[in-house]
Amino acid sequence: MSRKDRKKRKKKPRKHPHPTTRPDNTTPTQEQTASPNTDTEENRHQDDLEPPEIPSYPFQPPSQKATSFHEHMDTMRLPLQRKGKPSKTSVEVFAPIRPLHQIFFFSFLFVGMVLFFGSDLLTLVKFPFASNMLDMNGVQTFLNVQARGLTTLLASVITLCAIAIPLTANNYTPKLISLFVNNPINQGMLALLVVSCILTHITLLTIQLPGTSHGPEVLGVGILSTLCFGLIIPYAFFVFRFLQPEMIISHIEEAILKDLRRAETLEDKQALAHKREYIVQDLKYLSNIALRSLERRDRDTTLLSIESLRNVLDHYFAYKQSMPKDWFALSNVNFLCQSGEMKRQIQASNTFIEAEVMAEYALLLDASFGKLQDVVRMISESMRHIGLEANEYNESKVLEMTALYFNSFLRRAISKRRPEAIYMLAYHYRRMGEEMLSSNPERTIKVAFYLDYYGHQAVRSGMIYVANLIAYDLAEMTQKAFTEEAPCKDTLFDIFVHFDQDEKMKSLPGVIKSHIKLATTLESIGAHEYVKTLCQTLSTFPQHALAQAVHEIESVKHPLYWEITDRREHMDYIPPHLQAHFQRITQKIHERHL
Repeated sequence: MSRKDRKKRKKKPRKHPHPTTRPDNTTPTQEQTASPNTDTEENRHQDDLEPPEIPSYPFQPPSQKATSFHEHMDTMRLPLQRKGKPSKTSVEVFAPIRPLHQIFFFSFLFVGMVLFFGSDLLTLVKFPFASNMLDMNGVQTFLNVQARGLTTLLASVITLCAIAIPLTANNYTPKLISLFVNNPINQGMLALLVVSCILTHITLLTIQLPGTSHGPEVLGVGILSTLCFGLIIPYAFFVFRFLQPEMIISHIEEAILKDLRRAETLEDKQALAHKREYIVQDLKYLSNIALRSLERRDRDTTLLSIESLRNVLDHYFAYKQSMPKDWFALSNVNFLCQSGEMKRQIQASNTFIEAEVMAEYALLLDASFGKLQDVVRMISESMRHIGLEANEYNESKVLEMTALYFNSFLRRAISKRRPEAIYMLAYHYRRMGEEMLSSNPERTIKVAFYLDYYGHQAVRSGMIYVANLIAYDLAEMTQKAFTEEAPCKDTLFDIFVHFDQDEKMKSLPGVIKSHIKLATTLESIGAHEYVKTLCQTLSTFPQHALAQAVHEIESVKHPLYWEITDRREHMDYIPPHLQAHFQRITQKIHERHL
C-alpha cells in the first residue's frame, strides 16, 4: 500500500463496539480441565504413544476481499483516542489527583479560621505595612519564625521524596524517578518552597539596612509562607497518590503516547531514533512492573500493566500509517535476545513495536506458569484483541506476527505441561479465527490448521486429553462457518474430519462427542452430505465409546457448566430445538453399526 493510500485510509472514520465487561472467571486446574468432558485416568499416562502424522491442508479458500471488521467483541476494550484529542489512559479514572472531598475539607477549615481568628487575622494583615511604626525586633521575630518554618517544611518535603520515591521505584520501576522529577506539580511545589525560603532569608538579612522600607517584602513573605503551609497537606496527598502503581502505569502510558505523537512529525533520523528508543524502553518498564508485581502475587498491578501494553498498540495502529519511513529502521540494541533471522523478519515487516509488546507477553507468560493463571487469561485475551485490531487495519504482517507468537505460546504451554494454559490459549485463538470468518477466511483456515497441529503435538507429549479440547474447538469453528455460510467452511470441515486419524484418539470421549454435536448442527441446516461423512467417521469408532458418549450428552440438561470457566457453556449441551436432530443422528450411527 502506497503512502498516499494509507493517508486516505487514515481519514476514514472508525467505528468501535461498545466496551463490555470482561468475565472474571477462574481457570480450571489440570484435573478440572480433563473432566468431565475429556478423558479417563487411564488415558493420561500413555507416554509410549506413537506420534501421529500431521495432515497438510492447502491454504487456498475461495478468494474474497477483506470486509469490515466483525463488530462482535465480548472483551473489555477501551475506545481508541484519535490524534489531536486528549488521551485517557486505562487507569486515570480510578485515581483522580484532587478529590472533591479534599477541596471541601480545606474550604471549611479556612472559613472556620476566619470566623474564630477574625480580628487577629486583620491585625496580621496590617502588620507589615505598620512595621515602620513598630519595634524592629518584632519584625525580625516574625521573619525568624517564617524562615525556620519554611526551612523545616522544605526539609520535610525533600525527606519525604528522598525516602518514598526510591523505595517505590525499587519495587516497581526506576522510571518512576524521572516521572516524578519531570512532573510540573512537583516542580512547582518545590520551586515555591525554595523561592519562599530564599525571599524570607534575604528579607531577614536586609531588614536592618537604613533608609529602606520592607513592608511589601514582609507581606510577600507572609503570603508565600501561608500558601506553602496551606498546600503542604494537599501536596502530600498528591505524592502518595502519585506513587500508587496504577498511577505509575498511567504516567508511563501517557509518556509513550506523547512520544508517538511527537515522532509522527519528526523528520530528523537521529531524533526519530532517540524517540523510538524511548518508547521501546518505556514498554520494557511496563513489562518490568508486571514482572515485579507477579513475583509478589500482586494480581491487579500485573493485569493493569498487561492491559496498558495492549492499549499502547491500540493507539499505535492509528499512528503507524503516517509514521516516517525511517521510524521502522531497527538499531543494534533492539531485540538483543532474538536471532538475526528474526530481526530481519521484524525489519522487513515493519512490526518492531508490535513484536516488542508480544515479546514482553512471552516473558510474562513464562513467569506466570504456576503463579497467577489470570495472567495467562489476560495475555490470551490481549493477543486476540491485537490480532483483530490488526485485521481491521489490514496489517497482514502484524496478524502474521500475532499468529507466530500465539503458536509459540501454545508450544511453551505444551512443553511445560500446563493444560490450564492450553485451555485458555486455544479458546482465545479459536475465537480470533472465528471472528475473521467473513473478513479474512484464509487466516481462519490457518488458525484451524495450527490448532490441529498443536493438538497432535500435545498427544505426542503424552497429553492426549488435550485432543478432546482441540476437537471441541475445531467443531465450534466448523459449526459457525456453516451457520454463517462462510467461504472456508469446506476446508474447515476437512481439517476437523482428519483430526482423529490416529487410532488412539478415536476412543477419546471429547473427540466422539464433538463429531456428534457437529453432525447434529449440520443435520438441522440440511447439510446432509456432510452429515453422511461424519456418520461414516463415527461408525469407525468403538461401539462402547459411542454408547457412552451418547449417554453423557443426553445427561446434560443445563447449558452452563457447573464450574467457573472461560467458556461457561457446557461443551456437551444440545439445545432443545436440536434434540430431534440429535435423535436422528444417534439412530443413523446405530444403524451403521448394525
